[in-house]
Amino acid sequence: DLQYVVHYAAALAHYSRLMATNAAFAALEQRCRLSALNSKNYDMESFIVQPVQRVPRYILLLREILKHTPPAH
Repeated sequence: DLQYVVHYAAALAHYSRLMATNAAFAALEQRCRLSALNSKNYDMESFIVQPVQRVPRYILLLREILKHTPPAH
């Protein structure tokens, strides 16, 4: 959904404010980051940015596929 990208900056700013001002939120974020389910030790900011980064990657991937696909296909 494009709305996610539109509101990304505001979401990131809100996350940063919460990390700076809300000790309970920061503690929860740290527990989640250190959780066994989060094997790469990503913080919440890493998860927030993933959809924003994927759209350009998909566009580049599709362009490459089209470049190497025969016109008659």
